[in-house]
Amino acid sequence: MSKSFRAAGWVASRNVLTGVREAGFELDSSATDRFWTNDELAKFNIYARLGEVWPQVNQHTQPFKITTAAGELLEMPNTAAMADYVSAEEMDLHLKDVLTKAQAGEVRFVHFGFHFESAARFIMRVAQTLAKWEGSNQIRFMTLEQAAQEYRRQTHDNQP
Repeated sequence: MSKSFRAAGWVASRNVLTGVREAGFELDSSATDRFWTNDELAKFNIYARLGEVWPQVNQHTQPFKITTAAGELLEMPNTAAMADYVSAEEMDLHLKDVLTKAQAGEVRFVHFGFHFESAARFIMRVAQTLAKWEGSNQIRFMTLEQAAQEYRRQTHDNQP
């Protein structure tokens, strides 16, 4: 059973995160940089709300712990939002940018994905990006939960 959660619209308030942890989830991926949604969401209230909920999160934010009243959650930020908002070219540029800024030997986490309900329209963006990097020794593709396990291994942290 999955122990990961992502709030709709990335809007996971402190109360939502506490409820998520109370429900037994150990991993959250609701944090994102609203930059990715400028074109689509800037005219809606959710755009401002994203800035309020995740003011310190940007495209380069790495995993971090969130302390809630119910315990800790590991936050794996959605660094490149979702394919509904980001083109294959933008995903590719994001990967290149992260690799360029990484120190030698440093492990960096990049997270992008797609919504199930709109996958028919946008999954090709993810597939095109993955195809460009297939066979590269600079990058490893894994599920969110695998990435969280890798982060915990890297940091020697066995807690959620």
